[in-house]
Amino acid sequence: MEMQEDIRAITYLLVGTAIGFSLLAFILLAIIFWYLFFFKRVSRKNQQLAQQFYTLVSEISLCESEEERQEVVRQAYVQDIRNSSLQKKRMRAFMVKAMLQFHRNIQGTAADNIKWLYEYLDLKRDTMLQLASRNWHTKAAAIQVLAEMGQGNYITKIYRYTNHKNYYIRSEAQVAVVKLTGFSGLRFMNVIDQPITQWQQLCLLQQLASHSNIQENKLQAWLTSENETVVELTLKLVKAYCIYSIHDAVVNCLTHSNPTIRAEAILVLKEIPQATTVPLLKSNYHKSDKVEKMAILQVLNAIGTEEDVPFLESLLVTKDMLLRNEVLKALQALVPGWQSHDVTFHHKQKNSVVA
Repeated sequence: MEMQEDIRAITYLLVGTAIGFSLLAFILLAIIFWYLFFFKRVSRKNQQLAQQFYTLVSEISLCESEEERQEVVRQAYVQDIRNSSLQKKRMRAFMVKAMLQFHRNIQGTAADNIKWLYEYLDLKRDTMLQLASRNWHTKAAAIQVLAEMGQGNYITKIYRYTNHKNYYIRSEAQVAVVKLTGFSGLRFMNVIDQPITQWQQLCLLQQLASHSNIQENKLQAWLTSENETVVELTLKLVKAYCIYSIHDAVVNCLTHSNPTIRAEAILVLKEIPQATTVPLLKSNYHKSDKVEKMAILQVLNAIGTEEDVPFLESLLVTKDMLLRNEVLKALQALVPGWQSHDVTFHHKQKNSVVA
């Protein structure tokens, strides 16, 4: 009797468990189906909104006058976007993203039209809130948007971040001020104590490529900066723009305590040579480290003359194969067809002249 009751209890337990699992599985399936339905519906709606956003941006970019821009934004679907869709923070963020994608690939009037739309839709309000965020990535993204949308009236706010302790924030701020104001945006180099990485230097040089308003007096001051990365970037600017007037200031960098700066200064002199450049580098050769020697040999390769051949031949005794190969390249550049057996000939020729 007791055994039958135990069996009955176990049976009830198993049946109850099975029913419970079945009910749980049903609930899970219902949630999944509801989620898929909701997701599909939201996804379809988002696609429609995205299409409207891209249509608006495309139409605005093609406008050639204020009247045409006003005609575009008076359309019903645009007013619906402005008064309904853009009331949601997520949709405003999506709109800014769409505008940035367009703006980065266009120039001239079309780019100006995108900036106009950004201001018309008052999207900069969101950007300014993001700029005040405590999250570094949000702040950095806001700076990037302000620069891309040409918001020069916020240059003072952006400039405050050019020496920020966070690398990403100050990098975006430095690029932004240069993008918005050109060479004058580099004034942060007067006070910055944070390093400017090699990648950041390349980004700044790229932004400056479309500007020619170089202030030579600023460059001369930056070459004596206590921030070594400021000196490095300045040397690259001198090299890129071939500024001959500060040749002597670059020469002073040959005695800098940082070997990277000394080597960079040597390569810069190749772009702004004077009569004293080659003799000076030759006199410094034996006092230099390997990187500097390689740089000096590259300069001789580019701007040397046959008068420098004996000096180069005297360097062939080196046991360093990299230096030797660089010497050989320079010799062959200065004397086409030069061969190693010519060393004796040139020495004899020199001795006969002396005699």
